Amino acid sequence: MRNKYTFTSWSFLLLVSLLLWTCNTAPIEEPISETRQTIPLQEIKKAEVAALNSDLVAGKLTMDVGLIIPSNFHPDYKLVTAEKLLDGIKSAKEIYQEVDVQINVLWLKTGAFAEDHLAIKANETPAMPGIRHLQAYERMWRANGKLTAQTQATFESVIEPHPDNHRTLYIVALEEVFFSFYAELESADYELLVSPTSGFSFPQYIYGRHMPKHLRGIISISNLTIGPNRFKTVAHEIGHKVMNVSHEYKDIKPEFEVFGEGGLMIYGAGTEIPSGAAGLWHKERLSVSPFVYRLNDQGEKEWNPPYEQNGYYYDPVYKDFIIR
Repeated sequence: MRNKYTFTSWSFLLLVSLLLWTCNTAPIEEPISETRQTIPLQEIKKAEVAALNSDLVAGKLTMDVGLIIPSNFHPDYKLVTAEKLLDGIKSAKEIYQEVDVQINVLWLKTGAFAEDHLAIKANETPAMPGIRHLQAYERMWRANGKLTAQTQATFESVIEPHPDNHRTLYIVALEEVFFSFYAELESADYELLVSPTSGFSFPQYIYGRHMPKHLRGIISISNLTIGPNRFKTVAHEIGHKVMNVSHEYKDIKPEFEVFGEGGLMIYGAGTEIPSGAAGLWHKERLSVSPFVYRLNDQGEKEWNPPYEQNGYYYDPVYKDFIIR
């Protein structure tokens, strides 16, 4: 009787997990708010952008990045400027060149944001902590991360409709971006935290099907002045998006916050994008990212295949480049 009960319980849990996976990976209708593209933007620093793109090579793996910065930051806010943003992109270009991937800066634009869009909360407060026995990425897709209505309206008001919205990176400077999550305490209890971010990538491994397709490329930057490693902030946030991984490096397991020496995807001075199973497949996941393309001989963009299951960590586009 005990064995039969145990088998039935595990069968039930497996069924529930499969149902959750199906629900979380099924496509959903993407609402577009009424504020879609209401802010006029103008290009600035065109010469500087052209200089950044002077080293681009046809046929090489490439990411397109658009930069947006408000023209109406508070006078006391100095943590992100157009110059700091371009410096961050320059460092990012150098870091990704090490793995033969280049960044094409489409433009740097500015405009007056709505006052209530200068500081946002990145996600709705999670209903409960992650389930302890699940691996980090499994906990994340079960958690069903969602944008707040304010956040969706903010990005829809500044990102122009385009057929390539879903595979273009948009780095948007904001005064504050807060993220809420449950932290596990030493007592085994959980504490709900609301944390300010220097940068936030709105990664698919957190938001999945709840991220509107046209907003998949959004990244926020709110502070480019913290610590000696501030030079890698932009590259680090791009990494979350294009590798679709959390804070992890080799034998360091994925977590919300990880400090150490080594790779680009943890907090520290490291900029390495490692390869192979020992490197948690970071380079390989980058190479198959839907945000990456090559220019063919006719000058046309040949994009990597799009997500098949809304871009969760285990999306089939990543093949065997995953950890369990």
